Amino acid sequence: MKNQKLKTPVYLLALGYGLGTTVAVMSVAICGLIGAELTPHPALSTLPYGLQFIGVMLSALTSSMLQSRFGRKKIIFAAAGLGIIAGGIGISAVTMQSFALLCLTHFVIGVFFANIALLRFAVMDLTPRILHSKALSMVMFGGTFAALVGPVLSRNLPHLFSRLNVYQTSYFAISAIAAIILTLVLFLRFPKVQKTELKPVAIKQLLSNRVYVFALVCGGVGYSLMNLIMINSSIQMKANGFDFSAVSYYIQIHVFAMYFPSLFNMKILERLGLQRFLTLGLVLQLLVSIVFIFGQNAATFFVSLLVLGLSWNMLYTGGSYIVGHIFSREEEKFKAQGTQDLFIAAMSSIGALSAGAVLGFLGWNVQHVLAIVVTLALTVFFVWVRPALAKQIAAAKKHHNT
Repeated sequence: MKNQKLKTPVYLLALGYGLGTTVAVMSVAICGLIGAELTPHPALSTLPYGLQFIGVMLSALTSSMLQSRFGRKKIIFAAAGLGIIAGGIGISAVTMQSFALLCLTHFVIGVFFANIALLRFAVMDLTPRILHSKALSMVMFGGTFAALVGPVLSRNLPHLFSRLNVYQTSYFAISAIAAIILTLVLFLRFPKVQKTELKPVAIKQLLSNRVYVFALVCGGVGYSLMNLIMINSSIQMKANGFDFSAVSYYIQIHVFAMYFPSLFNMKILERLGLQRFLTLGLVLQLLVSIVFIFGQNAATFFVSLLVLGLSWNMLYTGGSYIVGHIFSREEEKFKAQGTQDLFIAAMSSIGALSAGAVLGFLGWNVQHVLAIVVTLALTVFFVWVRPALAKQIAAAKKHHNT
């Protein structure tokens, strides 16, 4: 059993996840720039970026429930179609200099990405339980594609399409990438949704389980702190004299560290066990802020942003593994998955949209003291939930072996 290999659909989903994440990386890169040009008021320049997060939040749970009713393939296919449309609206927004169309573009991109994020759960439907951790690892590794290809596309596409400006070219690329994902979905066969006579589990019932709540908070806090520190690191680097190319390089290293470890982190999880794996993620998250407090030079930015990517990966995939592994019954899995993504989207939005205010009002060092306090609070929660986590992991394993 241990020698079983992943099948082709897993690699197709990994590629789809990587391509979808590339869209997210590209959209963030261009959103602020074109938003500043088209906005009727400077205060509204980040509104399209905020609406992208709102698009994710509003559609995370809905998308998961639609996949439960109509099947994953149909809904992911439709979401890829929305990605194509979003790119087209983006080109029109730039051509017509329409801020309203730009806002619509990024809201639709948010809906598109909410479905891409669910691919990490979809892969578990295509693999036997013994390969769940390996399959999840491979799909998350697909995000490495975004770290490598996203910046290259942004820099070089304008040279290939001389008739389009840099923004139009980027939105054209988003449509093209979504079209590739749509094509990949055609080659996938998901198991039919199993009809169950059991009453669907209510969200209230899921939230009464402290292990499930921990999985939500683990992924949500990890994502929120990552967004907060990543965004403010760019601002702080600029304030310390780093030029644009240097800042871009450090952020690219950070994004690479977010996804590349997925190639082997599930092997680490299997060797250490889930609890030690999560403990390591929490320790790395603490290390990020400790290093940043003691220095702001090239070395500390490099090390801390690298470690920030690693800690995010471990907390995010750890939380996803708990939801996908324990809460996997037909009557609960789609609601459990969608609710987790809704919470993560909300928390990541808080981290991203509050970043400037936190840095402006609290300052760099106090921001990291706050991050340490939040991480320690999550650690206390983890210590409290560990016995229940161990018991439910064992129960899930026993259930699926019978």
